[in-house]
Amino acid sequence: MPPATERYALLQPPGEVCVACPTKPCREACRFDLLVADGRMANADWYDCDGCSRCVSACPRGILLVRMRPAPAGETPPVYFSRPGPQNTDITVSLAAARARRADVSALVVASISGSTAALAADRLAGTSTRLVCIADSMHWPGCDKQPVLSAANRARLERAGAHIIRDYKEPDRPLPLGLGESKVWVHPAGVTRLLAGMGGNGVPVAVLAACLAVEAGAVRPGARVVAVAGTRAGADTALVLRANAWNDLLAASEATRLKVYEYLALTG
Repeated sequence: MPPATERYALLQPPGEVCVACPTKPCREACRFDLLVADGRMANADWYDCDGCSRCVSACPRGILLVRMRPAPAGETPPVYFSRPGPQNTDITVSLAAARARRADVSALVVASISGSTAALAADRLAGTSTRLVCIADSMHWPGCDKQPVLSAANRARLERAGAHIIRDYKEPDRPLPLGLGESKVWVHPAGVTRLLAGMGGNGVPVAVLAACLAVEAGAVRPGARVVAVAGTRAGADTALVLRANAWNDLLAASEATRLKVYEYLALTG
């Protein structure tokens, strides 16, 4: 039996459905016989699941195992995806948009090169006053001619939604001062990325950087509480509620000004 603080669930990627395979590979893979008789995955008692992911490996349709933990009162329980990728986008954006609608959040910041994930967020925020910021493509990237770009259709959708679109930015390349009492050490951007990835996976540095770029572009005020969405690969699989900082303040000595993650909404690992 897993710890009482954790619970697991199986989700279907958008557009996929369980076809009740005749051989029932997921049921055969489960050590606890949790899947119902017809082999469909949606009706099991997941309190007995220990998250081994054997059913995920066995499924030919690409089901998703997510780990959910109770959150403090007023917070959204975090979702942990068993693998990164665009199949997590719909769930991640839905969680992020729901949290961004609350009054304590200033904006939803989405790292979305082509604009597709941000356009989905715009749909989820339709009819609300929540500010949407899209960190799109940049001509300053190395090999930018080989990178995806913001499509005309997605740009039009975002503009109709009143989103703030940020393009042609430069990713920070300057070392950061890490405050250690009265002394300081300097951390190279690659070191900052590794440090942030250790907080919850490779999507976390992208989400934090997106919030930094929103601050430095004037789309979000420094210190504002925002929901930041990013992906380990294409699409989105990471969503955080965090304090938006300028790059130079990420590792500031003062707890009142440096990066703070208030809530994890979605992570991959």
